[in-house]
Amino acid sequence: MSERLTSPCDNPDEMTRGFAEWFESAYQKLKRYEEAEENGRLFRLPCKPEEVVYTVHKKYDPDEDKEIYILTEEIVLNFVITGHYVVAQCSGMTYDLSDFGCNVFTDRSDAEYRVMHLNKSK
Repeated sequence: MSERLTSPCDNPDEMTRGFAEWFESAYQKLKRYEEAEENGRLFRLPCKPEEVVYTVHKKYDPDEDKEIYILTEEIVLNFVITGHYVVAQCSGMTYDLSDFGCNVFTDRSDAEYRVMHLNKSK
């Protein structure tokens, strides 16, 4: 049997008082998050440490005598704030947060599409 979502409370005043306290707490927490976001102190990371990311790199192909783009997998070790920048320290390199969605991807199919598109345009 699952846990009840409602309380079997016979006193509506008690229910209302509990809700008001919960609502005030939730409101204050949301207010702090919004103020932090407005002041540039809150951002959303594209993934968590220990997740795999897919990176796009140039490589020289001697068989075709040209540069091609390849896909590599790396593990995110940590995110570090350095001055005004947030960087992802990965198993191979360090990437600026702005590299995500351009040269670093959390989804393999997005990275494969980027590699295909870059290699076609050469």
